[in-house]
Amino acid sequence: MITYKLYNSDKSMDKMSSYLIVMMLSFAVAFVGCSSNDEKSPNETENNKKQFVGNEESVLNNSNIQVVNDASEDMSFVDPRDGQSYKYAKIGFQLWMAENLKTKKGQWNCYNGNPGNCEKYGMLYDWNTANNVCPEGWHLPKSQEWDELFTYVGGRNKAGAALKSKEDWINGAGSNMADFSVLPAGAMNDKKIFVNRGYSAFFWSSTESKREMVEIIGFNHENQFVSVGQSAKYFRFSVRCVKDRDGVENKKMKEERNNDVIENKEESSNDLKTYEKNFVKIGSQKYKTVKINNQIWMAENLNWKSKNSKCYKGLSVNCKKYGQFYNWTEAQTVCPEGWHLPSQWEWESLIDFAGGLDEAGNVLKSKHGWNNSGNGTDLFGFTALPAGNYDIDSDYQYIGYRALFWSSTDVDADKAIMLQLNHDRNSVAYKTTRKWNYFSIRCVMDD
Repeated sequence: MITYKLYNSDKSMDKMSSYLIVMMLSFAVAFVGCSSNDEKSPNETENNKKQFVGNEESVLNNSNIQVVNDASEDMSFVDPRDGQSYKYAKIGFQLWMAENLKTKKGQWNCYNGNPGNCEKYGMLYDWNTANNVCPEGWHLPKSQEWDELFTYVGGRNKAGAALKSKEDWINGAGSNMADFSVLPAGAMNDKKIFVNRGYSAFFWSSTESKREMVEIIGFNHENQFVSVGQSAKYFRFSVRCVKDRDGVENKKMKEERNNDVIENKEESSNDLKTYEKNFVKIGSQKYKTVKINNQIWMAENLNWKSKNSKCYKGLSVNCKKYGQFYNWTEAQTVCPEGWHLPSQWEWESLIDFAGGLDEAGNVLKSKHGWNNSGNGTDLFGFTALPAGNYDIDSDYQYIGYRALFWSSTDVDADKAIMLQLNHDRNSVAYKTTRKWNYFSIRCVMDD
């Protein structure tokens, strides 16, 4: 838990500013790192807008950043409602406004009532306005979408370094390597007192929590952590909009995906599967494989006996159906030659092609075997089965209810990232977990 120090506009402590929020912002320390096999030079110009994936060290040290956008690309758009122009940034598979919203709609304030602050920092909105004020094709991000952003820049514990601006912070500025440009805009509390300019930035999410509260995102001047807390809806915070998944910017990608489906249907004639399917033989065992977009995946969980691998409940029949469980250390080495354990980046590529975090679970889950009507469409033939897992503290669990897959992306000496699909939702989620737990493995073919 962390308590923000709250400062009023003349930067002296204000006792009334303690009413800003019950602001014991809890750090969900979901350290998430991403890696890429396709490294490019970080020596790009200052003005390049970047779509990148890097681990925490690379974000801070300006190394291993994957720059994939053309520097000449116009990374801005005009809001037709008022003619206001906004820069935006491609980060991972998301498009974010790189400036705070400045639309004069609904309930809003300029910090200290000064229009110059609105011009520099954007408006401070109440939640009801914030939830409806983004321009067409954009929306107020859900808490999950903020989390997705943080995974692309090294996790919440260091995300401030990549996302905060280089200027205006009272100590604790960032590198702004993601061109996200978080400025310390401050906020307005329930006593209509302006607080924390220069010290903190607070952003609304669209995610409501219990008791009429809303999840908010906080950056502060003292460190590079990003905090997730809760606020009443009548406070005034900044707004960043994120592009709709079905927006204009993603139209080409979706058209390409649909064309791929049509072409593969024609090639497969009477085969109802929409993507090319083949097989690979490992030892005496034959595995189905499936080509999805530009990746080739095993369409079955790995069932290779290693020193420490486990079958659910110790039963070989479960290994035959669901594959074996592996701890993270063994998972790094058990994929056969020419294949490897996918990084979080590679999972991200698959998930985005399958419809994004909110819908990919339905597309990837098998048509049979999930409890409580939790089956998927298995559109691509990926056939994710609810194999459950083995937890060293809780024994075998979740068969019929969850599919959990390791990624090769680790967080620190003890934790790594895994992917989770559930019986009761279409979405997928990334989780940070201890490396000595046991999950399923899907291998992906080397480039």
